[in-house]
Amino acid sequence: MWLQVKMLQHTKLNKKGVSIMIGYVLLVTSAVVMGVIVYQWIKTYVPTETLECPEGVSIFLKEYSYDCDLKELNITLKNNGRFNVAGYFIHGTNDSTQELATIDLSSYTPLGKDKGGSVLFGTTNSFEPSEGITSSFDLSNSDIGQLYSIEIFPVRFQEEKGKNRFVSCGNAKIKETINCKIIIESSCNSVWEPPENEGVVCDGGEHCIDAGEENECTCELGYLPNENGECELITCVTGQAIGDLDGDEDIDNEDAIIVAKIYSEELPEPENICCGDVYQNEDIDILDALLISQIINGDRESPGVC
Repeated sequence: MWLQVKMLQHTKLNKKGVSIMIGYVLLVTSAVVMGVIVYQWIKTYVPTETLECPEGVSIFLKEYSYDCDLKELNITLKNNGRFNVAGYFIHGTNDSTQELATIDLSSYTPLGKDKGGSVLFGTTNSFEPSEGITSSFDLSNSDIGQLYSIEIFPVRFQEEKGKNRFVSCGNAKIKETINCKIIIESSCNSVWEPPENEGVVCDGGEHCIDAGEENECTCELGYLPNENGECELITCVTGQAIGDLDGDEDIDNEDAIIVAKIYSEELPEPENICCGDVYQNEDIDILDALLISQIINGDRESPGVC
């Protein structure tokens, strides 16, 4: 009797173990079946091939300006390709050693706000070949710091299998190093000390040029900075030595060159020619250049002052 009871209990335990194993098998089988169903459903929403822009999509960075004090970036893009585009992705770096641009700049321009990380010109591919467009980025309220480079990818809307897709044209990427410019207004013939690795723009008018020395600008030969720092054509003033056309209180080769340029009409003749009329014939000609050369060599003296 006791043996029969034990055998009955053992049989019940075996049946209970089998039931648990069957439950695990059914659970795993259900999970696999559900996974297959979900996978087949997701496949209908994922393209089987990588979407690419047509060959011939191209834009280029025509020009840019970057004010690192105000933290303002302006870029002008031109569509030099054969297809319309809808906009672009733009990313930057804030480290000169960083190779890959990872900082999204799109939200800092009006056409990029709430556009999912892109700058869009509209809801269609409205940026046509040969067109240009300028975008301004206000980074003043960001913690980005100084920009060192930017990367730009054009984007397009393309129809694929009856659906409108948003496509990034990675094969048309633009990468540009950004130089920080310090623009100093009315500042020709001045010297500045900008932060390291930053450039200087000579901004004293049409005839203000780089002097060829670090952070220095000057006026072209024959022009002098006025009280506002803008380059103006030389003129003679009362008390100026005759022969000293550039007014630096020294008669030298530059004065002879200025006279020669006026004679050859490379420079306009100043309203008051007194300081250039060394020959005293009420005209500036090649004889004045020869006489200035004699003054430089010590063979004669200046006729006086204006």
